[in-house]
Amino acid sequence: MITNLFKITSFKESLKKTCYILFIVTILLPASVVSFFYLYDFLMGINLPYRPKGSLSLYLNESNCCQSFQWNMHPVDNPGDWLPNGLSMADVNDDGYYDFLTNYEFKGRIRIALNPGPDKLKEKYSYRYWDYIDVAVIPNAESSTFADLDDDGFSEIIIAHGVEHTKNPSGIKIIWGGRILDHKMLSGGFGYSDAVSLPAASDRLHFHYVKAYDIDSDGDLDIVAGGRASRIAGTQGFKSLTYAGLRWFENPGKNCRNVALWNMHIIDKDIESGHGFEFGDIDNDGYFDIVLCNSDWDTPKNSEKIVWYKNPKNINIYNEWEINEIYRGDEFYTKEQIAIYDLNKDNLNDIIVHTEKYIYVFFNCGNKNNNVKFILKKIEKPVIAQWPSRALKIADINNDGSPDIIGALIHKNGKLPKDKAAIFWMENVKGKWLTNVIKWGSGFLGLGKFNGEKWDQIIPIDLDKDGDLDIVANCEEFNRLRSIISVVWFENPLY
Repeated sequence: MITNLFKITSFKESLKKTCYILFIVTILLPASVVSFFYLYDFLMGINLPYRPKGSLSLYLNESNCCQSFQWNMHPVDNPGDWLPNGLSMADVNDDGYYDFLTNYEFKGRIRIALNPGPDKLKEKYSYRYWDYIDVAVIPNAESSTFADLDDDGFSEIIIAHGVEHTKNPSGIKIIWGGRILDHKMLSGGFGYSDAVSLPAASDRLHFHYVKAYDIDSDGDLDIVAGGRASRIAGTQGFKSLTYAGLRWFENPGKNCRNVALWNMHIIDKDIESGHGFEFGDIDNDGYFDIVLCNSDWDTPKNSEKIVWYKNPKNINIYNEWEINEIYRGDEFYTKEQIAIYDLNKDNLNDIIVHTEKYIYVFFNCGNKNNNVKFILKKIEKPVIAQWPSRALKIADINNDGSPDIIGALIHKNGKLPKDKAAIFWMENVKGKWLTNVIKWGSGFLGLGKFNGEKWDQIIPIDLDKDGDLDIVANCEEFNRLRSIISVVWFENPLY
């Protein structure tokens, strides 16, 4: 009897210990971690502007590195929402200064930051967020852009929205801009309507990148949208998926506010990733073409490639465009952006993209026997810039009359170290590309695969009107419990 009682007591004690351990592991420990970050955010200030720290000297003795000091980073917008995605500019209130549009993907907030002008930027707005307008809430807003679709002088807002974290149908919405006397959101009676869906795009495809361009050369802006498979990003399996590919929506012209009149046309229905496409005349025939890098979570490694789509010149504009493969390789990471620029000044547009270790420049050799030829030159990035990359622009940063390369990194499974140049620019000095730091990595380690310092879009613009190009940028996944960096601008210190 005593033995049995001892066994029962031992079993109860063992059960208590097990329950205690499970309580610590499953409840107390996670709660402590979360509480720590909440307390840290509370003490530091969730929406305080991120202030860059001092320069690092690590790796700066490399032969292809030069300037190490950071540019001053100033706030533009930060409502505390996750996933500030997309970046577009337009002067929405007609005050002579570009304002900036961002869609906050997680909650679907569509938001405009109003440019206070160069004088105020240098004074009270140096470390203060701009005034803003919350225009709409559209669940899973993946991408947005300004465009004057009805040619009335007021910018519309176009939003591509997908299937993640919402039961609403995917598609494309338009928010019409104009003089709306009973709905004043801006000075002078400028305002925006409620969002309306394009029937041709509704509940069919997951678009996650959108731009406006006059595809059919009829004088009005059409909508071009790219996407991926209609499923949660990063989930496995490539069979039996319906891809959005790359498509365009024809502006009906005078009656364009009747969204039922917009028709959808296919550019490429099979490409796995329609993100990051760019417009430019590749074959030098006077018509723009489209270039993109097929790299995303839905792209099998053996399908990663750079392609360009030949403009059919109105003859077969409604058919799928001729697809030309420039390069195929598995060294891409996800959504690398394309830059199109005549880098060697031979009157032919070259194509630039970056991988983790290199800047790839595909030099255009011209149209030979109805086939454009390219020569690939790899520019090795210094160690400080060797990390997964996305955003890429070409612009003259130092006012020397020559094009420079501007690049930005993204986190690798939540990590972007302090000794990496999160944003950098490269100048061509006597045939050698030298790298300059704009911002060092924060060292912030995100909690999970989709959480870390991830620079999404960069726009070179002389924001403070001092004669040199600054940079406006959005950081898509710099979140812990709430955003710390959303939209900022970097002040060019060179001139």
